Amino acid sequence: MRYAFHAAVPMFVAATSLAAQQPPAKHGFTPADWYKLTTVSTPALSPDGNKVAITVTTVREAENRRHSEVWVVSTQGDPAPMRYTSPAFESSNPRFSDDGKLLYFTSQRPGGRGTNWALRMDQPSGEAFQPTGAPQIRTGSSPADNSFSIVTEGISMHGCMQEVNKARGDRSIWRWFRQTRASELLVIFGEDLAALIGLAFALVAILLTMATGNPLFDAIGTIAIGVLLIAVAVAVAIEVKALLIGQGVEPQRREEMLAFLNARPEIAQVYNLLTLQMGNDVMVAVKAKMNPTPTNRELIEAINLVEIDFKRAFRDIRWSFFEPDIAD
Repeated sequence: MRYAFHAAVPMFVAATSLAAQQPPAKHGFTPADWYKLTTVSTPALSPDGNKVAITVTTVREAENRRHSEVWVVSTQGDPAPMRYTSPAFESSNPRFSDDGKLLYFTSQRPGGRGTNWALRMDQPSGEAFQPTGAPQIRTGSSPADNSFSIVTEGISMHGCMQEVNKARGDRSIWRWFRQTRASELLVIFGEDLAALIGLAFALVAILLTMATGNPLFDAIGTIAIGVLLIAVAVAVAIEVKALLIGQGVEPQRREEMLAFLNARPEIAQVYNLLTLQMGNDVMVAVKAKMNPTPTNRELIEAINLVEIDFKRAFRDIRWSFFEPDIAD
């Protein structure tokens, strides 16, 4: 636990420096922000507690995929975080050997036998090689590893919840989850929530296994994490599927649109308002009874004025269709 505490500060600094060099201007979370995210996962402490090996994952937008590398960070804050694996290959899941001389990781590389690779810690610029025989490494996770993972995931969840709270207003988390049309924020929320709860399950299972010596708790924890991941994946998939098929704007947003239209002096009565969320853009169709005008030209001008002001008040409206009528 002590190592996890000391590792948290330099790891947070490392993750922040890897993610961005300059703080962006404040704005709502957008799909473009998703591609800028750098995530840190699978931390592993060296036996002496002086280093932490991590998987750093970025998004390569041009290639439409994620890319993972293994970095090593000093728990003392110096030297600076260092990438240990080649950026030409996918690498993840670092683990130190029991004597700390080797850093094991998984990677798919041409000509390799399986996915197990290693680097010599005394030669950070040396070539990766495939070790012979069983890796000299402890099996399973340690409470320190899981505690640190909970800290980093908690930081990520805190940032996500700040954006969620801005979007949900006075609604409950569940109601926001069911009603939101921000698919990118929905996915990140589900991912962070599953990771945080899953790590908590793992930590409890490890502590119970260590305290009792009964591996059954480890197995129960693994099953619980699997069930959790399936449940969250299904819930997110249901909501995202609804967005792909087509949904209107959030009910609260629709009420705001109706209030705006009903307050217009040009409109006598709103018969119907249809909306369709298309990513960050919205399409609306309005059927309304207009107040009498001397000429047809003035009626058209009144409708155009309503549409212009409507789009100014609701910036996400990209397409609008207005049908004047005398009955629903």
